[in-house]
Amino acid sequence: MKKYLLIILSLSFNIILANDVIVEQANNNPLPVFSIETVFNVIESGKYDLNNIMLVAENGMLTNDVYIKEKSIDIYRYLLRSDENKKNKILLEKALAAAKIGAFYDIIFGSIRGSALHLFEVLVKIGVGLDDAVAAAEFTIFKRNGFHYRNRALDLFVALFKKGKAFDQAFNLVEKGIFIENSFVIRRTLELFDELIKYNGKNLMANLDSFNRVLKIFDNAFNYSDSYTISRYSEILLDIAKMKNKAGKLPQELINKSLDKCKIILSTYDLNDKSKFEKIQKELIKYA
Repeated sequence: MKKYLLIILSLSFNIILANDVIVEQANNNPLPVFSIETVFNVIESGKYDLNNIMLVAENGMLTNDVYIKEKSIDIYRYLLRSDENKKNKILLEKALAAAKIGAFYDIIFGSIRGSALHLFEVLVKIGVGLDDAVAAAEFTIFKRNGFHYRNRALDLFVALFKKGKAFDQAFNLVEKGIFIENSFVIRRTLELFDELIKYNGKNLMANLDSFNRVLKIFDNAFNYSDSYTISRYSEILLDIAKMKNKAGKLPQELINKSLDKCKIILSTYDLNDKSKFEKIQKELIKYA
C-alpha cells in the first residue's frame, strides 16, 4: 500500500501555514492522512477556504481507515457550526452523505456511528435529512455495543421529536423494547418512552387506540422488579396521570400495580434514599 505523508503540526503553528497544508492535502493526497487537530484548529479560526476543507473531508470518507472516516464526519459537524455554512447546499449534501455512511457502517466497535449520529442531530436541527435520521436512530437505539451510540440515538430522537418527527417509530420501538429482557434495552426503552410522553403524550392520550397501547406498555413494565425500572416507569405513569386526556382515566388496577411495586421495593431493598418512592406513592394515591 502506498505510503502517505503524515503531517503533524503543532496547534501553535501559524494559521496560514496550517491552511496551506490542508490545501496540499486536499489537492495531492487521494487518501489523506492529515493532522486532525490542524483541520479543526483552522475551522475554529474562521480563516479557511470552505471548498478545500470539504475536499479534505470528502477524501477522508474514501479511505478504509475508520478513524479518518470518523474525524472526517466530525469535520462536517464543525463546519456546520457556522450560520453561513448552514445555508450551503453543497456542504449540507456532503454532510448528509457522510452521516449516512457512518451511521450504518459495518463495525462493532469504534465511535464512527457516534460521530455520524451527532452529525445527524446537527442536520436535523437545520431541517436536513429527517427521514434518514429517523432510520439511523431506529438502527442504533438498541445496539448492544457502544453505550455512547445509544445515547446519541436517544438525543437524535429528541431532536426529531422537536421537529414533529419519529413519534410512530419511537412508539413501536418502545412496544418492542419492553419485552426484551436485557438491562440496557430496558433502560433505553424507558428513557425513549419518557421523551416520547414529554413531546407527544397529549396526542397519545387523545386517541383511544394509542392510549390502550400506552397502558399495555405499563402493564408489561411492572412485571420487572428492579428499583430503577419501577421508579422511572412510575414517574412516567404519574406524568400521564396528571394529563387531562380525552381517552379516559388511568385504570385503577394499573395505578395499584405501580403502588404495590413501590411498596415492595421500599420494604425489600436497602435504599439510601427512599424519598423518591415515597413521593411517587403519595402523588399516585391522589389518582387512585
